[in-house]
Amino acid sequence: MGWSCTVKADNTMNAIFNLESELDRLIHYNGERFFCESSDTEYDDGRIRMSVMKIIDEKDGRYKAEKLGTFSISPNGDISTRARNKFPFLSAIFK
Repeated sequence: MGWSCTVKADNTMNAIFNLESELDRLIHYNGERFFCESSDTEYDDGRIRMSVMKIIDEKDGRYKAEKLGTFSISPNGDISTRARNKFPFLSAIFK
């Protein structure tokens, strides 16, 4: 079984995933590489919790990443200004 969320939150999550390069499925921003993962937790209000990882090393096609933090996509699809400041690549989906 999966989990559910609001349509607007899902649209924002998909916009984040669309920032990923087709070459390596990573988000390239200012010379650094990131990826996002959604939480497996279902929230009653329909929000989505996301984790942000930064690639810190690559060897033989394998990545080593560190977790930078988390943020929420609200039920109405918004991401807080604080999260956009912490993870600037997120602002690209609101242009």
